[in-house]
Amino acid sequence: MITTPVTADNCFESPAFVAWWDDAHGYQLTSELAEWALGIPDDGWALDCLVDCYNRGMSPEAAIDETVEGYDPSP
Repeated sequence: MITTPVTADNCFESPAFVAWWDDAHGYQLTSELAEWALGIPDDGWALDCLVDCYNRGMSPEAAIDETVEGYDPSP
């Protein structure tokens, strides 16, 4: 059983994180900007940010908003 803090490597083994991620992804799909910026945030920088937000106890909605705010499209 995984306990907090989860990491990007083990997060999908944690039922609590998976439920939280499902809520975050559902909220993400309500925003065209979030959907465009994050794609499916199950890997890479977006997942790293979401895992950090989860470990800080943020709500799924606040985590998506913070992740989108931190998005930098420059190469």
